[in-house]
Formats: sequence, C-alpha cells, structure tokens
Amino acid sequence: MNEESNDLSNEAEALADILTWSADLPGWQRDALRLLCGQTKLEPADITALVAICKGDNPAVPLDTSHIRDPAASHAVVSLGALHGLANVNALAPGERLSFGKTGLTVIYGDNGAGKSGYARVLKQLCRARSPKGDAILPNIYAGSGGVPTASIDFFIGGQKRSATWNQGGSADPMLSAVSVFDSRTANVHVENTNDLAYTPLPLRILAGLAQACQDVKAKLSAEIKTLEQQTPVVLSKPECKPDTIEKLAGLTAQEEARLQTLITDLSGDPARTVRQLQTQETRITAVIDQIERLIAGASEGNRTTLREAHLRLATARDAAAAASASLFAEEPLPDIGSDIWKALWEAARAYSREAAYPGQPFPVTASDAHCVLCQQPLGEEAARRLTSFEAFVQDESKRREENAADAYDELIEQLSSQVFLTKNIPVFVALIRDDIGEAELAKALHRQIVQLCWRLRAVLRTHAREVLPTLPPEAVASRDELRDLLGGIATRIEGLQSEANSPQRAALVAERDGLADRKWLGGVKADVLAQIELSIGVQTGPTIGVQKGTTLRRCAGVDAGRGFRAGAGVGRA
Repeated sequence: MNEESNDLSNEAEALADILTWSADLPGWQRDALRLLCGQTKLEPADITALVAICKGDNPAVPLDTSHIRDPAASHAVVSLGALHGLANVNALAPGERLSFGKTGLTVIYGDNGAGKSGYARVLKQLCRARSPKGDAILPNIYAGSGGVPTASIDFFIGGQKRSATWNQGGSADPMLSAVSVFDSRTANVHVENTNDLAYTPLPLRILAGLAQACQDVKAKLSAEIKTLEQQTPVVLSKPECKPDTIEKLAGLTAQEEARLQTLITDLSGDPARTVRQLQTQETRITAVIDQIERLIAGASEGNRTTLREAHLRLATARDAAAAASASLFAEEPLPDIGSDIWKALWEAARAYSREAAYPGQPFPVTASDAHCVLCQQPLGEEAARRLTSFEAFVQDESKRREENAADAYDELIEQLSSQVFLTKNIPVFVALIRDDIGEAELAKALHRQIVQLCWRLRAVLRTHAREVLPTLPPEAVASRDELRDLLGGIATRIEGLQSEANSPQRAALVAERDGLADRKWLGGVKADVLAQIELSIGVQTGPTIGVQKGTTLRRCAGVDAGRGFRAGAGVGRA
C-alpha cells in the first residue's frame, strides 16, 4: 500500500475508516452516521427518531458502504455521459434524454418550468450531493397514476463507458459519488451555516455531527426522565417503606377478604334491612350456642357417673322393697305382691276408692258394710286385714325409697334425652354458619363436633346400666368461643349500621373498608411497586441510571462535543 492510500486526509479513505469503526457502535449512532453522510446536520425529527432507536422502540438503519463514497472513486476520473429513461420525476416527459459533452462545458437552458431543476434533483441523488431536508423527488401531480421515480445514467470511468439504473430510495453506483453536483439549494447547505473554518472536510463534519447528536439525544432523554420523575408519586420515587413491608401489606387473607366483602355490603346496602338480618342471625346463633352447651353438659363424664349412680340407687331400692314384700306376703295365695304390675293395680284401686267408691274416706275402707274395690264383694275379716296390710306395705319406707329413686332416675333420663341435638337441625345450623356467616371451616368443625357429642350422649344413655361400662371417646369441646366471637362481630356490625353517618363508629368501619381495599389493590400491583422501589434505590445509590432496553444515561452524560469524537463512542451502551 503506497503512502497516498494511508493518508487519512484522503476523504474517501477517511469515510471508509469511519464505516469500519462504526461496526462496534450502538445502532442509533450508526443510524446517525448514515443520516450525516447525506445531510449537513440532523433535524429535530431526526433526533426524535434516534431517541426512539436508543430506547429500543424502533429499529436502526445502520451506516453501510452504500451510504458513503467508494474509495476507488477518488483515484479515477469520472464524468457524466447522459441521463435518460426518466419516469415519475416531476412533470418531465418520458423518453427524453439529457446528454453531457465529454470535454468543455455543457450548458442546459430553458424557460422556467421547463424541467431543469427536475434533472438536477435526479443528478444530486445519483451523485449523493448534500441537500437540505425535504429535497425529495415527487411524481407528476397531474398524472393519473404515480410511481417511484426512476432513471438511467451513462457515465465514463477513465474513458470506459458504464451504465446504471436508479430508483428513489435505492442505492446508486458508488463510483458516481466522485461527481460533485451543486445548485442553489445545495450551495446554501455549504454557505449558510456558521463555520470556524473556511473548509471542513466531510469526515470531520460527520464526526462533529455525531458528537452533537450524542448531546441532543442525551438532552432529550434527560427531559423525558425529568418528566417521568415529576409524574411519579413521592411515595414511589422516594419510598420510605421497605420491600418486606410491601410483602406483608400486599394482598388479603381469606378471612380479610370476607371481612372486606362484609363491609362493602354493610356500607352500601339498606342499613335497616341488614340490621334485621343480622339480628335474626344473632338470635339463631345464640340458640345454637345454648343447645351445644346443654349437649356438652349432657355428654360429660360427670353426667355419665350421675346417671349410673341413679340407676344403682333405683336397683337397690327395688331389691329392698322386693325383700320386704317377700317377708310380708309369703303366705298370700298369689305371687309378686309389691311388683310394678301389682303396684299399678293397687294405685288404680286407691284412686277408684277415693274418687268413686268411697270419696272422702281414707283408703282402704274396711267397715263391716264395705265392699272390695277390686272384686266388688263384701269384705270379710280376712279380706279387710289383707287390704290393710297391702296399704301399709305401700306406705312403708322401703317402698317410698324405691318410688323416689325411680322418679329421680326417670327425671334424669328425661333431662339428658332432651339435650340431644336433633339430627334434622344439624344441616340447618351448618348452612347458617357456612352460607349466611361465610365461615365454611368453622361450620365444618362444628358439624363434626356436634355429631361426636350426640353420639357420646346416646352412648351414655344406652350403656350406663351395664355392669362394665364401655370406654367412650374423649369428651369433645365444641368451638363455642368461635361462635361467641361471631356474635361479637355481629353486635359490632349492628352498632355500626345503627350509628349516624358521621359517627365515630361509622367512620371506623369506612376506614377499615378502605384500608382492606387498599391492601387488596396493593396485592395486584405488588410486583410493579417492588420494581419501582428497587429502581428508586438504584437511582439514589447506583453507579448508573437505567433507562430502557439496556441504555445508560450516565454514559450519555460523559459525551461532550468539545471532548471530540472518541468521547461519544460509548453513548447509550449498556
């Protein structure tokens, strides 16, 4: 390679070096280089587009060989031959041909509107002249149908003829970049801008433009960040709470969710109607608690012992009365005097005597003219004696003890039997707790405990008289405390519903509802809140400020046009 080809002052070589160097730049910077190769400076719309690319919203169109001059073009003499085959270029007539002399000066002249500028616009795009923004070629507005502007060109390279075709938006033969094309609009690009040097080589202008683009992109991103920061609530931009606090507060338990729904219903519905419903529930739950307490008491081990002792006392009293009966009436002609059947007969005879046969006279009536109340025959001396002895036996202490023991035992049996929870009422109670109150788990536990208590009480009633008592399951303790807590909650709800709209009780219910609703909402956005807290902590203490799609603003902050081209190399790279 000779010395001339290594000289970076050679414009084409410098542009080629820029292309090679740009391969490691971010996409938005490569896109900026592409734009700067075709225009003097970047417009506000270009900066907006570059910001979108930097954030990852739009794809980049990076600089490639089609956007810069071919290095070979600087070592060859390139001249134009003819421009022809134009289509959809302003109002130029199709089939026309514009030829250029091989030597000397070719003058193209004509009236205004003849098409001189149309040909010039095509040549500027073919030869990559630096034109102001918006200098695109438009088709004939009066034509029936438009299309993409196209043309063909003949040119010479070192005396060798070559031809190329062109369409707007596509790339032209890179050798044509060796031809410079100027018109009044192109000249303004070079003379209207303020420059420190009379002439700035194109590669340097491109690099200066990239440095300025870095500053402009940085400024636009900083403005967007400032706007977002102003829109972010202080509680998120400078959070005082910690992530573990958010974890604890976010979301509701099943009980809290049920409580929230209850508060929403109470505070939005008809208070009087809701109070009536709650009072009905209160009455039913109170009745159930009383019934459960009786069931627990009836199925207790203490009652089992009491019932067994009552049965033993009755058996003992009966044995004593039977023994007395056997000794007193051993000589009587008929057996079982003193038995239950005989006693029933005797009680009937006494009632008949007092109420019908001999009212007002003590039983038995044994006067000489009296008749037996059982057989209706006149009483003899022996019969009168027998009736008197029978009544004396009934009135005897042993018989009274038997009767008293029987009464006590029967009363205890009746009392315990009445404490059994009716089976038909269990589903109704379970539905009350599960459906009306909304406590499914408590309803399930109570159902199990009530059934167990009922079974135990029935076992006590059926087995207490056995000689050897069977072993029963441990005494169950029903969830009465939970039911009392429900009553307390219902009472609180009733008090709140009956209070005035501006009362402290009402305000407390509203505050509780709003707090639960806020926690439920926080559960839905917990991930976003935690991410914002993490981002805020990173902004305050981290070495870089994350933007989006891997870009980093701190590196943009290091770009300064005065620090030269290399300072902008890392802008926006993660």
